[in-house]
Amino acid sequence: MSPLVRGALAVALVSAVVRGAEFSSGANRAVREPAGPARKAALSSTCPAHTLPDGEVCIPVPRAEEPATLPPGSEPGRWQLYARIPRRPERPEDYGAYELPIRPTDAGTVTAGGLGHSGGKASSDAQNGVEIPASLGQPVRLAALENQQGPSRVVFVGPLFGTTVATLHSVRDRIRERYYIAFFGHLANVAPGVEVGKVLSPGALLGNVGDSGSPGRSQLHIEMRLVRHGVEAEKLTAQELTEDSKTIPTDLRNAFPLRHR
Repeated sequence: MSPLVRGALAVALVSAVVRGAEFSSGANRAVREPAGPARKAALSSTCPAHTLPDGEVCIPVPRAEEPATLPPGSEPGRWQLYARIPRRPERPEDYGAYELPIRPTDAGTVTAGGLGHSGGKASSDAQNGVEIPASLGQPVRLAALENQQGPSRVVFVGPLFGTTVATLHSVRDRIRERYYIAFFGHLANVAPGVEVGKVLSPGALLGNVGDSGSPGRSQLHIEMRLVRHGVEAEKLTAQELTEDSKTIPTDLRNAFPLRHR
């Protein structure tokens, strides 16, 4: 065999070996998909603008440029917007259209949150909940959420937004089973038998409207939070219940069912 032919064969053999190594390396890379923090980072990079990753899905958050009204008497520059899941556009804006624990006598007087104080002691009342004016002593009864599965469970009783009861709800949506925590605050008292771990059915008495946490103003504070994927809600401490790393504040009109006209 001539030297020229032997040289050509050698070059071809080296090229084949290099291509085989590249193929093998690529195959290994394809098998070794990122896991843990790397996978979360990959999801973060694929979620569209104005959304946050939660497990395997992207949760929408309001746009920073959305207008906001400061509470009366507040000082400009001392308030900031907090990320929360906004009302879905197909859901009615009127709070009176929903089956709430109490029926607003005037839905136009319901005060919605979305702003929080950035200096001193932050108040979640101002951030994420709504205040429903009601008569002192009016009974507050548990309402089932839309597409709720089974009864609810009490996960907190005590001082939070004034005297507060928090309940855990399992809801089946289009993607998977999700869990919501509903907070009912400013209560005058807690109903007998309502304690952590208690299983309650819709219509159960939670307590009565008061002004705890809002002296001189009888009202019911309601706040709804979506439990993040992988978080065991019943193991959360009182402080963790309202931490954004554990639960995501959401507009309650996304969760409560519409009233039967």
